[in-house]
Amino acid sequence: MKTRKDIYSESVELLRIVSLYKALLKEQIYRFFWYKGAAVIDAVLSNLVKQKRLFVQNGVVALSAEHIRKLDIRVINSIWVLLEFIEEVACHTTSDFPATIFFFTENDAFEIVYAPKGQENLINAWCSVDGSKRRETDVRCIVLIEEYEQIYQFEAPAAGFCMVDKAGTVSYYKLE
Repeated sequence: MKTRKDIYSESVELLRIVSLYKALLKEQIYRFFWYKGAAVIDAVLSNLVKQKRLFVQNGVVALSAEHIRKLDIRVINSIWVLLEFIEEVACHTTSDFPATIFFFTENDAFEIVYAPKGQENLINAWCSVDGSKRRETDVRCIVLIEEYEQIYQFEAPAAGFCMVDKAGTVSYYKLE
């Protein structure tokens, strides 16, 4: 049986995640809480919606109706990438441009960098493994591209490339 404390802690964590990213797909929320059942998360969401702390519409969970209308596909796709690692993630947060998300696993730190078509040179400079072009760091760069052809516009970044399809499936690529 769930105690009030259990329900409160689940609500706090769910609110923290939605507050960070402003709007997520409901399926992504389920994946963040992979260790809980969907029924538990639905109950928590229902309670938060009744309290008007979150909004749910057309499969989107958001801080406000405005965030639902202005759903940011860069963030949504970056979240799909983060969720590929979620069972190993110790901490995650939003990041500064051009990165969308920064996260730690037990042994590594990663940035998910969204690369819009036409901004490959900017991303090259950001993610370059050449220390003269990038600040000294052990952070690994995952470049999220929109089209496969973009891959040929990049120098080899530390961690590689990925694309996300409409269903949220992530495919990974490396330059050879």
